[in-house]
Amino acid sequence: MVGGTLILMNKKGFTLIELLIVVAIIGILAAVGTAVIPGLLEKAKQTAIKANHKNVVTFFKLKSLQCDAEGKVTFETTRNSGQTWITLTRKCNYTNGWHLVQDLGYNYFRQQFRSDYYYKDLYENPYDPSTFDINPYWQNGCSNVKGRMTYYGKNTGAFIICTNLGNENIISTVQFPVN
Repeated sequence: MVGGTLILMNKKGFTLIELLIVVAIIGILAAVGTAVIPGLLEKAKQTAIKANHKNVVTFFKLKSLQCDAEGKVTFETTRNSGQTWITLTRKCNYTNGWHLVQDLGYNYFRQQFRSDYYYKDLYENPYDPSTFDINPYWQNGCSNVKGRMTYYGKNTGAFIICTNLGNENIISTVQFPVN
């Protein structure tokens, strides 16, 4: 109190100790984050790759069942940059397994995967999302590119779907009916 007037002092700002404590806490959080985040990112990428593989295997299984039950297979594609989508039908009356995998796999399923990849953003490789190669990709054998999914056929009418996880490959086989 000065001359009967109460003077209140406002304390603005932080002390040096308070600032050092905040900086130390931020440093600890940053150190923990840099140790944990890369592992989480790798796990998320592996999960995405496995989900893509499972979805493509399911696609082939459904098409095989459709061939067996209906004698035909349908697939969706676009010919004008995704503006209009059409459903195409192909009969499944193959007497030769090699002709089946070449016709359906190379000519038709590849076209659907290409359309799905470019115009629906499906099956992206999380390790190389900027790649212009289609994933899944028609290729004889498993790819050596981490995250890449490939498929190819056998002369028995089976499709082999292979996904490179980096340290191993996931390989699934789906048999189609051959008359």
